[in-house]
Amino acid sequence: MIEISEDCPTVAVGEDGQSPIKLIIKFSLLRSFVPDRRSFMRSLVGSNNMFHYVYLIRSIQYPKTVYVGYTTNVKERLATHNSGGSIHTKKDRPWELVVCMAFKEMDCAKQFEKYLKSQSGRAFAKKRFW
Repeated sequence: MIEISEDCPTVAVGEDGQSPIKLIIKFSLLRSFVPDRRSFMRSLVGSNNMFHYVYLIRSIQYPKTVYVGYTTNVKERLATHNSGGSIHTKKDRPWELVVCMAFKEMDCAKQFEKYLKSQSGRAFAKKRFW
């Protein structure tokens, strides 16, 4: 299920099921990474283009433990984290997806991931996402 709200500068994308995945993107906060808001919103609906995702996950067992990463397949990557396939997240399983942001350009996604892993990016994520 995809909900797009024009009166509010956010896009919420979710899935039906027991534990829905919620994506909230505040375009005012991502202006330098997503320069064309309308084009980005259109690309979320019915597009066959490949996207690059920056995701933030939180450990369910240890809620203060968080991780930021980059992928082209969020569901597969989350499954990898939860199955112990990543040495960085293996000991804090299971994980839940908190935020996922889609980028059309790989460079933009990598730059935003790098920013979120910096000191000021961690402060930004703590205030806005966690």
